[in-house]
Amino acid sequence: MLSTHQLALMSDAQDLAMPDTCAIERWVYESDGIGGTRRTATRTVIAASVASRWTPGQQEGQLGQAQRELEIQHWTVRFPLGTTIADEDVLVRDSRDFRVMRLKDPKSYETVITVEAIEVI
Repeated sequence: MLSTHQLALMSDAQDLAMPDTCAIERWVYESDGIGGTRRTATRTVIAASVASRWTPGQQEGQLGQAQRELEIQHWTVRFPLGTTIADEDVLVRDSRDFRVMRLKDPKSYETVITVEAIEVI
């Protein structure tokens, strides 16, 4: 079993291997006037210049085939442990927008936050 200290050392080592940066933005919601909410065209910056590691990913099966034909590129993005991020957030990297499709389920010994994202065209 790994100790808290060992996990912290592993997490610190992974943080040093994150050569990329991006901003994390979240959509702003407002009341729709009938008890619900609707998404506005505005996003707010949750964090700017966040260390990250971007790796091209691949979707499998029929959906993956369709996405390859449409040239939709999946990305696996890793962030330092403790980074605040949620489904539907937008990652801005080199003036390009990427939508967070899902956060990967944390493992027993989580040392990074991992998400899957696609470019918004």
